[in-house]
Amino acid sequence: MFEVTRYEPPQIFVTNHLTGETYKFLIGTGGVIKQEGAFADGDARRAAIIYLALRPLANAALSKA
Repeated sequence: MFEVTRYEPPQIFVTNHLTGETYKFLIGTGGVIKQEGAFADGDARRAAIIYLALRPLANAALSKA
């Protein structure tokens, strides 16, 4: 149950809705995602990667509407 709750480049925040914990990632040069703060499991990182990967597709669909 991980969800990106805020995206403020170069930072992205992912919340675990089961525990209420929020993880902060920093998007570096070349798209490298570095974690800041508390250790997150791989699911939080995957949620951030998927969000960033799908973002251009969502923006393209919205611009056609």
